[in-house]
Amino acid sequence: MLPLKLHKNTRSALKIVFATLLMVGGVVTLLQFAPATASNSQPQPDIDRIAYAGFDGNDFEIFTVNPDGTNLVQITNNDVDDWGATWSPNGDYLAFRSMRDGYSGIYMMNADGSDISRVSTSDMWAGDPYYQATMTWSPNGSYLAFSAFVDGNWDIYVSSLCNSGLVRMTTSAADDLHPSWSPNGQEIAFNSSRDGMLEIYSLDVYSGDIERLTYNQEATVMYPRYSPDGDQIVFFINASGTDAELFLMNADGSNIEQLTTHAAVDRVATFSPDGDSVVFRSERDGDSDIYTMNLRTGAISQVTNDVNLNMAPDW
Repeated sequence: MLPLKLHKNTRSALKIVFATLLMVGGVVTLLQFAPATASNSQPQPDIDRIAYAGFDGNDFEIFTVNPDGTNLVQITNNDVDDWGATWSPNGDYLAFRSMRDGYSGIYMMNADGSDISRVSTSDMWAGDPYYQATMTWSPNGSYLAFSAFVDGNWDIYVSSLCNSGLVRMTTSAADDLHPSWSPNGQEIAFNSSRDGMLEIYSLDVYSGDIERLTYNQEATVMYPRYSPDGDQIVFFINASGTDAELFLMNADGSNIEQLTTHAAVDRVATFSPDGDSVVFRSERDGDSDIYTMNLRTGAISQVTNDVNLNMAPDW
């Protein structure tokens, strides 16, 4: 099915396209796409594994590991870069980025690496392992939101996994990147340079309204990820090439709290399924490894410890 294109700044068209995608997919009501009415109404992952991209000496491959560093499993194994793996809400699938068809694209597969299929279209460039990382699933697992480079611009797109329909969600001339879907299904947080520096914004999925959440002005504010209850967003601020720290804020942008204070780079964090911890990439031991931080105690634990480059974790 060909991608569905929206005219710039036409919010009414956005609503029509979403309704069309839902109907084509055999969904006759908005219930599957609508926000959850209770915190336990969405299926919870039945696993406690961290997915990440690791350099195997030749290219990046996708690995999964227990939070304590045990039971390391390599999921992909080929001669091209695979990275940015993101768990589906039920833990059965991984969406990821790959160069396997000769160019950068968005793919999905079973959690064991089988049954790989491409999600993005041939006109989309999905980035490289050093900058573009994970994407985000809708709470019901029926849609996948990701950033892609098309016609000279980075924008946020949503793909319907039931019928391959595709919707362009942002139309700014600036770069729109790193989407994160709220657990209630209503908003997508993302990065944008539309006001100069990269900041965090929130997009209302139904109305198309966009709200700016951060106002840093002096450094790039990167990579927002919602907590499982939707109340908070974890992100990092990159003040220089050698220093980045993790921060936490309320979902409306208020009450910003700094989580890490290390002299090295701490970045790209996602929450644990229970919301009590975050997993993140850090260079605090001299190379890039995966760490976890308990948000209640502040305790930091190292998950990977090797000389290879490990990054883009998702829990």
